[in-house]
Order: sequence, then structure tokens, then C-alpha cells
Amino acid sequence: MGLVTALAIAFVVMSLATIWIVTSYHEIDETEYHEHRTSALNSAEAGARWAMSALAYDLVGAGWIGVDSASNSTTDVSAMGLRSALAANDYVSSGTGGSGLGGTCGLEAHLISANGEQIGEWWARVWTVDAAKYVYQIESWGWSPQTTHRQAANQKVTVQVRLIPAYSGFTNAIFAEANLSGLNRKEIYGDVYAGETATITNYTRIYPNDAGHIGEGRLRVQGDLNLGNGSNNEFYGLVHVQGMVRDDTPGSAFTDLKVLNDATADGTTVWTESDFESATLTGEARFSTNPGHTGDLEPAASVIPGATGLDDVPTITLPQFVWDRNDYDLTEVGTVLEHSTVGDFQTWFAANESALYGVHRVPGPTDLNFTNATLAGDFMVVVEGDVEVRSTPATAPSDEPLDLIVVQSDPAGRLTTANGVIGADGVLHQLMFSNGEFDAANQTVIYGAIYGYEDVSTNRVEVHFRPPEDSLVKGFDFVIPDPDSFIPQPVVWRAVQVAEPTPITDYCGVPGGAAASVPAPSGTTTTTTTVPSTVTTIAVTTTTTPPTTTTSIYTCPTLPNGKCKP
Repeated sequence: MGLVTALAIAFVVMSLATIWIVTSYHEIDETEYHEHRTSALNSAEAGARWAMSALAYDLVGAGWIGVDSASNSTTDVSAMGLRSALAANDYVSSGTGGSGLGGTCGLEAHLISANGEQIGEWWARVWTVDAAKYVYQIESWGWSPQTTHRQAANQKVTVQVRLIPAYSGFTNAIFAEANLSGLNRKEIYGDVYAGETATITNYTRIYPNDAGHIGEGRLRVQGDLNLGNGSNNEFYGLVHVQGMVRDDTPGSAFTDLKVLNDATADGTTVWTESDFESATLTGEARFSTNPGHTGDLEPAASVIPGATGLDDVPTITLPQFVWDRNDYDLTEVGTVLEHSTVGDFQTWFAANESALYGVHRVPGPTDLNFTNATLAGDFMVVVEGDVEVRSTPATAPSDEPLDLIVVQSDPAGRLTTANGVIGADGVLHQLMFSNGEFDAANQTVIYGAIYGYEDVSTNRVEVHFRPPEDSLVKGFDFVIPDPDSFIPQPVVWRAVQVAEPTPITDYCGVPGGAAASVPAPSGTTTTTTTVPSTVTTIAVTTTTTPPTTTTSIYTCPTLPNGKCKP
């Protein structure tokens, strides 16, 4: 009896162990597959980012092909730049594998490794949305750990990207053609440029921009970089100084980075020690004319003093602003008013401060006090002389952030921000532009940009770079040092569902092969019918491929001048 009982217990234990082992394997499989899905998404994003970089630098890779859907043919474009290849083909993809044109397009793996272990691969396709505006669409599929793995997970991302000429347009958070002499307690999310000397006196932070917005936290100085005693700074992006780095307390014990400066006397070069006083450098510092450095560095920092083969800091001039009321489309800005006197503008401002909008030219110095004001639309004021901006207007509800742009057009003038100039991300974005000086006389928070010939700010400034609305800055003329240098800016970025089950080798979708599961990309054409200014609706007809046509009526807000603003 005891033996029977023992055998029964052993059987139960073995059965439970078997169930536990099966359950454990199942849970491990589930965990691994979940991790593979995450890695597959990361791989797909890596492919999209590679394609963005290839667009910006006009590169492709071995095995890349161009596809002409009309002739059902493919072309090897690996020797062409990606933008040139797209100009000659309907779309470009990252390889055909070894099957040739007559069969199903094969996958050419692009590997992402961590500690030598393959964690994913991707395949990408790019086509042109608007060549004139440098707008492109990217699709990228990612697999993990690889397409042949029994648990291969598949993810897809799409991104529409616009290429912005690197030195054309507003791309810096703070820009000064001459000196940045007021870097006092600045907190900057984006890039900073100084055409002459930059002087940092206290507690300046330069960070990469907020997620989804361009700006790597770069500080580029064509002249010298001067650091004050105990300035306690943090630089997170590239620090590129064309001249010397000078500090007024050499030899300090609290130094993260030391470089050698030249102090010349009687034609003799004497190298003395200089510091980033109490600074944190997590990016890369390049000093074009310095021959060496000494001292301990931050572990994450890379320092290239006296760098050879390094491009100079580019000479970028302040964009020239020329007033021409015909630059502005009334259906976009609502109204354009040239005020005959400062008093005429102030009278209009007082009468409309509960619903400000449009583009305005003021023929002389004035103040802009937004204490009790509300913006009903984008608002731009061009002032020929000194202007002081005070407080921040409220904003009417809007699907898009409203832009407040103040232009001081006199090279001898100054744009000053006084009390309460505080922007709000996604609600109110500001561009402060001065042909002369810019001065933050009180705490200023800008979601937008500050551009001036010289920054003489004496108080705290916080800037999160946001580009201004194109329709408002058509009067600015940029001189482009390098017309083929671009910054890729994502416009729409999203993960999308992948149709399953789908054979891996059918993802390329190249004409001539087996029925591909991924169709050739199709476009959307939108036509807007122009309407008289007295009409407050606009009919928009949208045609897609395959052909479907829909017409929607958008009701425009009624503006005081009777115009329709889409």
C-alpha cells in the first residue's frame, strides 16, 4: 500500500513538473517575443533615421535600387546621391538581395549590434512628396533578432521629413552675427551661434532641443570664447570655437576641461593654461587653432584641440529684412497694415487688443504692452526703431500654436524684453529679431528664437527653439554659405500596423516579382479653390490613389477685416 502511494505521489510530482516546465517555456517565449517586438521597433526607427541622414547628406549605399513603376523596372542607384536618385525614380529602397529583377525582391539585411550580438535588421523605402520644398516620405520595416528567427518580430514606422537648408531660415535658438556678450544664466534648448566673441559669465546651460524639434545643443563661436570666474556651465552638444578659449582664473582646482591659449608678447607665443571653470562637457569640444590641452576630462567628453582637417565655423550673417507688403498672403495672415505714424498703430492696437492678428509696419520706435491683450491669430509687428516688449498676450483657442513675431529693423536700434515675456509650448511661440541689439532686461522665456546683430542681455533667458510660421517670415533673405547642407526635420513620425502574415521576401514590393504584400507608395493631391475675401468657407477637394474623391467644407474664423483665414 505504501509503495502504491509513493508511486502515485511521484507521478503527481512529475506531472506538475512537466506542466511547470511547459508553462515556463511558454512564458519565456512570450517574454522573448515581447522583447523582440521592442527591438524590432528600434530597428525600424534606426532605418528611418539612416534614411533621414542619407537625404540630408545626399548619400545611398551599396545595393540600393531605384524603382520606376510606369516601366516596371529597377535601377542600381548606389553610385548616386539619394536626392538625385529620387529625382529620377518613383522611389528608392535599400536593396534587392540576390534574386534579381525577375523574382520576388529579396531582403538585404542591415544589422544593429550590441556587444557583438545581432539584435535587429531593417529595410527602408523613400519617395518624394514635394521636391521643391524638400519634403520626403520614409517607410522602414524592422525585424528582431533577424528575419529567419523562429520568433522574428516585425514592426514598421513611417516618417515625413523636410530638409531645411542648414544656414537658410531660422534654425538656431540664439543667433548673433557679432558678439554674444550677455550669456548670463541662459538656459538654451537648441543651437547657439556667435559670429565674433561669446562671453559666458555665469551658469549657462546649452542642451539638445526638446523631443521632436531640431537643435543638438551646439555652441559655435567664430571668434573667442571667454569664460568668467566660477561660471559653472554645462555644454551638452558640440562646442566648436574658431578662436581661443580664455578664462580669467587659470589653474583652478575645480576644472573639468583645460586648454592652452596663446598670449603673445613681442611676437613670441607663450602658452598658458585656461579652464572651463566648473563646467560639465558631455559632447565634443573642437578648438580650431589651439595646439593642445592638459588636465583631466569628463569621461563622456571628447576634446579636439588644434584640430586638423576641421571645417571652420561658418560665417553666417543676420538675414536681411526688407519690408514689402506684397510678401504676405491675406488668406494666410488675415491683414497687412502699414501704419502712417506710431500713434496710428497705438490707436489700432488699443481698439483691437482683445483680438490682435495680422502683419503691421510701424514707422518709428514704440512699445508693445501685451498685459491685457489676446491674439486671435498670428501677429507680426515690424518696428523701425527701438521697441520694448512687455508681458505676454493670451491666445484664442487654436489647433496650431500662434506666432508672435517682433522685428526691430534699425541697425542702430534695440529690441528689449521687459517684465513677463513668457511663451508657452504649443500655444504661443515667439521670434524676437533685431537688426541691432537684443537685450533681455528681465527674465524671458521664449518658445521660438532670438536673432540679433548683438546680444547684450543682462538677465536670465530661457529659449526652447521652435521655427516660426513660414507665411510670416517671407520678408527675410538668408545668405547660404553652403547651398547643399541640410538639417532633416521630422514632420510626422508614427509607428503603423504591419499586415500579417506576410512573407519576409515580399516586403520590397518591386514590380516584376511575385505579388508583393507592400504596395508601391501612392500620393495624395490636395487642391484649394481660391474664394473672394467676403466668403467665410473654403472647399477643399482631395484626390487619392487609388481614385477616391472627397470634398470637405472648412469654416474659417470671422476676422475683423472680413477675410477668411484657413
